[in-house]
Amino acid sequence: MMAANDNKPERSNGPAGEKKTGTEKPLENYKILGGNLLVFALYTITALSTGTDGGIAALALAGVQFIICTILAIAYKRSVWFLGGVLVLIIGFGTCVSTFSMGDMR
Repeated sequence: MMAANDNKPERSNGPAGEKKTGTEKPLENYKILGGNLLVFALYTITALSTGTDGGIAALALAGVQFIICTILAIAYKRSVWFLGGVLVLIIGFGTCVSTFSMGDMR
């Protein structure tokens, strides 16, 4: 009797012979990117609501997050961490520029 999962392609993940389907990796990548953006959104909203220099503080924190993501990319040997850090840095720069172009919102 054949199981329902016998038709799915499987790949070995190392010498132990652990089998994984191809669906876990992209979902994990989206979780990493989403987590980075969530953390960025939380400290950006907090920084912008505190005062006039919130855009600069958000950009500085985005730089720190980029450095942390780069270190994690090297440690885990996964490029999604680096790409998440670059995405946060680009969005942080855009937030800083838009804060200055809009001026004081009070």
